[in-house]
Amino acid sequence: MRLIGKNLGAPDETDELPMLLDEVVRVGGYVVTRETLEPGWRWSEHARPELRGEWCDTRHVGMTVSGRWGVELPAGERMEFGPGDVFEVPAGHDSWTIGEEPCVTIEWAPDQSPMPSAP
Repeated sequence: MRLIGKNLGAPDETDELPMLLDEVVRVGGYVVTRETLEPGWRWSEHARPELRGEWCDTRHVGMTVSGRWGVELPAGERMEFGPGDVFEVPAGHDSWTIGEEPCVTIEWAPDQSPMPSAP
């Protein structure tokens, strides 16, 4: 085992969709993502056209750093999150920013990318 340190300010990769920026680092078998959602962003309006599907099919586990956002499940259950809130949102949901400031979250997920081959 070795000591590893990374910073989201120098991500391993970035992903962008309209009004959304994901900054990703891979460490310790996890993918850690800082997601920034602009005011007015909504999954069903801004991400669905690119990603397809009726609902977001990703499970999210993380913490809200700043801003506010809401989530709704197909059965109608709703919840809002703000700074310091830790969340688990199941796959199959819609979400949106609330208010006039960007919403920033940090999320953790197991790294599903293939392991590099040994030299």
